[in-house]
Amino acid sequence: IDERAHTAEHSLEVHLPFLQQLLGTFSFVPLVVGAASTEDVAAVLERLWGDDSTLIVASSDLSHYLGYDDARRVDRDTLAAVLRLEPRLTHDQACGATPVNGLLALAHRRGMRAELLDLRNSGDTAGDRARVVGYAAVAFFEPAGAVALAEETMSVEHGARGVTLLAHARASVAQALGVAHAAPADAAFLDEPGATFVTLRVNDRLRGCVGSLAPRRALGEDVRANARAAAFDDPRFARVEAHEYGALAVEVSVLSPSTPFVAANEDDLLAQLRPGVDGITLEYRGRRATLLPQVWDHVSEPRDFLTALKHKAGLDPGFWSPEVKVSRYTVDKYVEGDQLTRSPS
Repeated sequence: IDERAHTAEHSLEVHLPFLQQLLGTFSFVPLVVGAASTEDVAAVLERLWGDDSTLIVASSDLSHYLGYDDARRVDRDTLAAVLRLEPRLTHDQACGATPVNGLLALAHRRGMRAELLDLRNSGDTAGDRARVVGYAAVAFFEPAGAVALAEETMSVEHGARGVTLLAHARASVAQALGVAHAAPADAAFLDEPGATFVTLRVNDRLRGCVGSLAPRRALGEDVRANARAAAFDDPRFARVEAHEYGALAVEVSVLSPSTPFVAANEDDLLAQLRPGVDGITLEYRGRRATLLPQVWDHVSEPRDFLTALKHKAGLDPGFWSPEVKVSRYTVDKYVEGDQLTRSPS
């Protein structure tokens, strides 16, 4: 035994002041994880899980010493796997990959939901962006109603929901074009209020995107109407023609309820934005524009995202006013031939 190996280890101690501030008096079990398997870690956490009074913290940095932009890209990919509860992180992605993978494996089995709270790196605070270290905060929640469905059952249900929505969107376009298409299956959830965006592409080229920001009709009616509008009424594009139908790719996004930002100024708003997660709506004196979370695939910086949103609303890049109202939402995204992806709420 050589205690010198642990002289500089501080991953436990660094959490204690925060836990003391948040929890007050508590007892804790510290665990330093070395050469253990994912299943070993999951088994120990299962034994210690306890009830609602038990908090489990898995500690890790993300990428190390990459340039700022490279770190942002790598860390976003890492967080995408975390939010999908995939216990496959490498130690290049996260130095604490072993304990994090154990937690992810157990969260997956328990049907939990992962929510990204924040994603930053040292370049956002220390200033030097040539070599940065990535950090994130992710919370894990029990399923709604505290009843955990088996993950396989949840995947099947979500997959079936996506297949049904996509079928109704496509059938709506086909009917308007006079193209033969099988009648889509009906489902009870289509009668519930819902807000959707429908995006159409032909050979990876955008052909239309129209949607609703708030529920104003049944989900099925909304997705069918927005599919027709995306095909024929998006003023940015010519109407979709029948000869394009075979190459048409359909994407449906179901929006969560919007929640307003409480921000003192533009910098405060930018600090609260969650890259890869938030869809944003901006309103100012009758002008309104929105960008779906999918836009983060092409815009990496919060300021660039907000600038693009201002441009869409017809505002100058440097414009800001206390009268600006900004709200955010998340989406469940369904893509033909792909699996469901969800941006955390």
